[in-house]
Amino acid sequence: MLRRRGRDVAAVLVVGLFMLPMYWWLLASIKPVSAQFDLGGNVFFDFVPTFDNYAATLFGFNPYEAAGFDMGENYFDSRLPLLSSTVVALCATALSLILSTPAAYALSRMTFRGRERFVGLILLQRLMPPIAIIVPTVYLMRDVKLYNTHAGIILVHSLMNLPVAVLLLVPYMLLATGLGALLAALHTLLRDVEHVVQVLITILFYASPILYPASIAPASMQAVLRYNPLAYFSERLREVLLGSGGFVPADAVVTLACLAVFAAGMWVFNRLSPSFEDFL
Repeated sequence: MLRRRGRDVAAVLVVGLFMLPMYWWLLASIKPVSAQFDLGGNVFFDFVPTFDNYAATLFGFNPYEAAGFDMGENYFDSRLPLLSSTVVALCATALSLILSTPAAYALSRMTFRGRERFVGLILLQRLMPPIAIIVPTVYLMRDVKLYNTHAGIILVHSLMNLPVAVLLLVPYMLLATGLGALLAALHTLLRDVEHVVQVLITILFYASPILYPASIAPASMQAVLRYNPLAYFSERLREVLLGSGGFVPADAVVTLACLAVFAAGMWVFNRLSPSFEDFL
C-alpha cells in the first residue's frame, strides 16, 4: 500500500512538473498589464484576473496603451495570423480527408498490381525529413505563383500529411468492413440487430472524440475513451492533420487488431452465407 502511494505521489509530481509551463502561460494570460511588469509583488496571487489579453488578441486593441505603457511599434496584432492559421488548418484538414478517404478505401478493398509497392512508397515518403525538401518546395511555390499564399500553404500541409492519413484510414476501413460483414450476417439471422446497431452507432458517435478532442473530457471519462475503437483513429488523425505528426508504434498494434476483426468478420460472413436464403 505504501509503495503504491509513493508511486502515485511520484506520478503527480512528474505530471505537475510538466504542467508547470502551461500553468505559467495560463497565469500570464489572465494577468493585467500592470501586474506583468510589477516585479515587487507576488507573481502568483497578487493581482486581479482579467480577460483583457484575450480580448486584445481577438479584437486587436493594444492593452499596453490602455494601461499607460508606451510599447512604440513593438506591439504585434495577432488577428490576421490567427485567422490565417485557422483557415489553413481547416482547409488542409478537409482536403486531406477528401483525398485520403477514397485512397484508403481503394487500398483496403481493391487488389491491383503494385499495391504493396505503392504502400511502401507511402512509408518511404514519411522517412524523408521535411527540412530536406523545404528549399525545392519554396522554389516550386514561387514558380507556380503560390508563394506566401493561403492556397500554397494549404497544398503543402495537405501533401505532407496525406500519406500518413491514407495509411491510418486503411485499418479503419478494414475494421469497418469486418464489422459490417459480421453485422450483415447476424442481421440476416436476427432481424433485431438493425435496431440495436442504430442505437449503438448514435452512442458511439457522441461518445467518441470526433467533434471534440479527448483532452477536454474529464479524467474519469478519458480512461473510458481509451477502450473506444473510434477514439484512437479520430485522435491520431487529429494529431496528423493538425500537428503534422508521424507514425507511432501503437499504429502497428491497431493495424493488426483491425486485420483480426476484418478476418473474423469475413470468416463469419462466408460461414453463414450458405444459409442466408433460408432466412430471406
